[in-house]
Amino acid sequence: MCGIAGFITSAPSESSNAKAILARMTETLSHRGPDADGHFVDPGGRVALGHRRLAIIDLSEAGAQPMRSASGRFEMVYNGEIYGFGGMRDALAAEDVIFRGSSDTEVLLNGIERWGIEPTLQRATGMFAFAVFDRATNSMIFARDRLGKKPLYIGCRGRTTAFASELKAIRAHPDFSDLTPDRRSVALYLRYGYVPAPRSIYEGVVKFPAGHWATIPVEASVSDPADILSCARPYWSLEEVIAKGRADPCTDAAQAIERVDEVLSQATAERLVSDVPVGAFLSGGIDSSLIVALMQEQASHRVSTYTVRFDDDAINEADAAAHIAKHLGTAHHELTASAADALALVSDMPVVFDEPFADPSQLPTLLISRLIRSDVTVALSGDGGDESFGGYQRYWAADTFERYSRFLPRAFFQAANGVPSARLDTAISMARGVLPARVGKQISTDRLKKLTRIAAEPSFRARYGQSFTMWSDHDLVPEARLGENGGGKVGHGSGGMSLLRAA
Repeated sequence: MCGIAGFITSAPSESSNAKAILARMTETLSHRGPDADGHFVDPGGRVALGHRRLAIIDLSEAGAQPMRSASGRFEMVYNGEIYGFGGMRDALAAEDVIFRGSSDTEVLLNGIERWGIEPTLQRATGMFAFAVFDRATNSMIFARDRLGKKPLYIGCRGRTTAFASELKAIRAHPDFSDLTPDRRSVALYLRYGYVPAPRSIYEGVVKFPAGHWATIPVEASVSDPADILSCARPYWSLEEVIAKGRADPCTDAAQAIERVDEVLSQATAERLVSDVPVGAFLSGGIDSSLIVALMQEQASHRVSTYTVRFDDDAINEADAAAHIAKHLGTAHHELTASAADALALVSDMPVVFDEPFADPSQLPTLLISRLIRSDVTVALSGDGGDESFGGYQRYWAADTFERYSRFLPRAFFQAANGVPSARLDTAISMARGVLPARVGKQISTDRLKKLTRIAAEPSFRARYGQSFTMWSDHDLVPEARLGENGGGKVGHGSGGMSLLRAA
């Protein structure tokens, strides 16, 4: 990964002062890009673009950033990767565009110059976030990939708009050094276990929406980030993709399997394009095992795979991963970790994520990332498979619940929710005596209470929303309740765009 940071300001500034501020901002992102630290500041100190580079494609200076377009009109900083960018490059070359290097950054920048921002974004498939200074219009262009895989925070204060891959870089700007937590964001974190987009944990800073782009004039004094969100334009719509799939569904199971295999194979091949070593996280589960199998099928060498072995058998997946690695013939590596090792990382999490994040998988992910860095620069994983294929238990549970709960009126569930917990405890104890052990273990008073609260909601969307929240509306302050615009838009990293298009 790389890191980007910068700012625009309508206030006159010394160029040397702007350079010093930008250097402090990019320094906070050194862990994202240890290979180079690039800066651009315009002579008036009103535009600053910074980039920390993790060199993956075109390791030469021709791939360095900030990158200027051939005409000199555009200056870009970009974090991410365009998959299958060779096709875009060929199309540009057919229009007599000359390339200086072989990076996907240059392809993206030349596309913007030749085709315009939105046509280029519609052609580009990948994970990315970027900022482009347009000298012709004296404006900054921001854009983010369709699913929001790559982060982009934007903050507004006074006459300055700052942006970065991480919040810590924005805080390094003197205008944003005293950011305060947003109370609604804190409440939403307590509800969901993370801060939903477009909010961030700080007042005055937002997550730029996935699948959107925006143009902000340098001379505009944007003091409220809501103005940034209001001018963001979508270049892609998940709802439209879903509607298209429903209008022309694939009803032949064999044909669907063949199509998924084709799309996943192509997506894997595109992600193996790299000038540095590529490996994979392997847990032994379906998703990561499938990705590794496709990698090994296409690779001319033994793929390097990595897993964490825990000393607690209840959570250990290393044996399954070792079996898969042996079957596929990969060069497999294990990191042995204990609960104490994971606990020691907890204090690092505020620095790693910059805002509260309650997913426990962050600990083993950080452990294994530190393990592999000495061997490979890029690692593929099975993340996103559950979202793309409906693998989470809550998906089928919600569908099953919808089919059966309609036979009972909402009043029944509202009344059941009012049953005292002590009575439910007694009923559960009696039920465990006759139910299979695996079922009895999953029944608890808290779960039954939550189930009745979910069922009492008036719509499917409200019921689904309640199913993955940690608290009910009754337990929360008004700003965190679903009925009070608490949720906002949420962008999740998921499977490849090519897979979603084929679904």
